[in-house]
Amino acid sequence: MMKATHLCTLLIALTISGADESKHRADRSPFHIIVDAGSTGSRLHVFESVESDSKREVIRRGSQKTRVPLADFARSPAAVVAGVSLDPDAVAEHLLPLFKTAAEVIPPEHHSATRVLFLGTAGMRLVEEGEQELIYDAVQEGLKRSKIMEGGFPFQETKRKNFGTFRGTHEGFFAAVTVNYLAGAVDENVAYRSDRNPLGALDMGGSSAQIVLPPSSPDASLRMMDEFYSASHLGYGVDPLRERLFDGFVSHCQIEGANCTGSAIGNPCAFSGYVTEWRGYRLIGKGDAKTCSAQIGRLISSSDAFSLPTEGFDPSSANFYAMSNYFFVLDSLRELSSDELLNVSWPTPSLDELDGALDALCSRKWQGDLEDVKDSVHKYTSGDILPTRCLEAVYIVNILRDGYGFDPSSRNVIYTYDIDGTEIEWTFGLATWRFARERAKLLATF
Repeated sequence: MMKATHLCTLLIALTISGADESKHRADRSPFHIIVDAGSTGSRLHVFESVESDSKREVIRRGSQKTRVPLADFARSPAAVVAGVSLDPDAVAEHLLPLFKTAAEVIPPEHHSATRVLFLGTAGMRLVEEGEQELIYDAVQEGLKRSKIMEGGFPFQETKRKNFGTFRGTHEGFFAAVTVNYLAGAVDENVAYRSDRNPLGALDMGGSSAQIVLPPSSPDASLRMMDEFYSASHLGYGVDPLRERLFDGFVSHCQIEGANCTGSAIGNPCAFSGYVTEWRGYRLIGKGDAKTCSAQIGRLISSSDAFSLPTEGFDPSSANFYAMSNYFFVLDSLRELSSDELLNVSWPTPSLDELDGALDALCSRKWQGDLEDVKDSVHKYTSGDILPTRCLEAVYIVNILRDGYGFDPSSRNVIYTYDIDGTEIEWTFGLATWRFARERAKLLATF
């Protein structure tokens, strides 16, 4: 089911990351560390608020990722029954290189006052709540007692209250803050600019997808969070969608004998000849984008998760920035399909143009073609991810057109990795929001 909220109550949910904002000490650090503990690993970002007489801006000073998902430390039911406890040192170990790098980026005089926000996203939302809390307990304890520097762990503001699982709706909202700030639709105080229209945001990761709808007629007297609408769809990232699709192939083979011979099942959503082992079956790539689209379309149409507000908003009435897998996947479609029309219209192709390029991508052969260049064929696609790009591209076109209801001929979505050289993702928006609130509180004390 869809989780959605109008964001007038957002600050209540930010107590895990904002409870210390009332402290305005002279040694307040201009840096924030935000860790995004996602479904494919944890990524640490260092942000700095840089102020001058003429302007104030947020700058990402560093970013590093470990490809160990925090959710992997959740205990199995058998381990819980057996009373197996989590080892804080073992849980935190994979994160130590990230914090060591942060300590090198942030000047030593700011270490003790730099706040650390550690926020789990879709991967952790799939973990039982009690287990989530035990994992965060272990992470915080393991970090605090680690010895990444001679004097021990340098970031004293690594408070347990700032560890928790972020709602998908809030993750989507801060992605919208990012694009609106970087594109100049809101100022450094996250307030509307009268000469710009607010922008929507589309984000998709491994386990979830988010859409954020801006108001059609923004009210300058209101804050951005009071008018934007955010919806999050847990289980509709690229990974769980692929699993449901493959499970469907196996089920149809077992029950109806459809599309299979023995343990071999035809997979229209993979490059021709590519083989995937799944539930004891061999899925053989057929590279058939149209059949793949029909199969994925049935999964989307059978769900009511994508129904958006019935009043006051048409997804095609505003401009959107699409990030993360929306960009990574469709940029690979642009390159690997060699579709001339798509290249000309990029980065604002219509869904009709994207749909028209799917066959050229999916019909490519694995052996003798993509397998030979898999590690260098696309800047944003590693060799182990490349085999999934046909399915993912078909899915994204379907979710935008049939799930969210975007006009197939519209060009109101911008697919991009960055804006003026700054990567767009939700932690940048959260840092921008926090710096703006801290400054407002500080000014109010004078």
